[in-house]
Amino acid sequence: MPMPSAQLPSGPAAIWQAIQEIRRDLRELRASRRAERTGALRVYTSAGVLILETGSMPYAHTTGTDQQGIRVYREDGSLVASVQAQPTVTGVDRQSLTLYDWGSNAIVGDDPISGVGLARPYIPISFADSNYLEWPATFSVPWVDLKQTTIKKQQAMAYVAIGYTMDTSGATGEVRISVNGSPVSTYSVTFFVTTATVGPFPLPGDYLDDVDIRLQARFTGGSGSLRGQVLAASQIQS
Repeated sequence: MPMPSAQLPSGPAAIWQAIQEIRRDLRELRASRRAERTGALRVYTSAGVLILETGSMPYAHTTGTDQQGIRVYREDGSLVASVQAQPTVTGVDRQSLTLYDWGSNAIVGDDPISGVGLARPYIPISFADSNYLEWPATFSVPWVDLKQTTIKKQQAMAYVAIGYTMDTSGATGEVRISVNGSPVSTYSVTFFVTTATVGPFPLPGDYLDDVDIRLQARFTGGSGSLRGQVLAASQIQS
């Protein structure tokens, strides 16, 4: 069994080192207690680069008071995410969650002005020909493709809005959406312009797998042609 004297510092230098360690522990304890009281927190890398801060933000409220929020940085010091308001930019105190690229550009964020939906990225709006005589046409009896696309799966589900009609009275046909070769929904077609939203339907495969989606049609009776068009489509959450 070691003697009590064996646990004592070996000399003045060791005693001083022990005192320094106790001082450092006390400083860290005081800092953590202050953080508990104020809600402020700063985390640094071993190289001294700030990677996380909570508490007072660089942007004051419109009243001039301090704003409390969160900012996350990469290890090179560039901002990657924040929960904060920028009243000088948006004119409001409403905080939003924003993601930034390496060039400090906001690439994903909710809309702090309306408080509803996304601010970034911009979502494209698709248009289709309103004149059905300009839609792709077929008089094929076997199924054929009128429209097709290949996407990278990023969300669990998708929908496709379609329009279809026969271009002569008395003619009949069918249209359907297929996903990776498997039919999703089939609709009867007559001499009447009809629209339908197919889905939401699940997208097969893993994240970023290729998914083949097609609008297909076939002629079943009469004369003339079947016409169909994709009006809109999007991946969506489950």
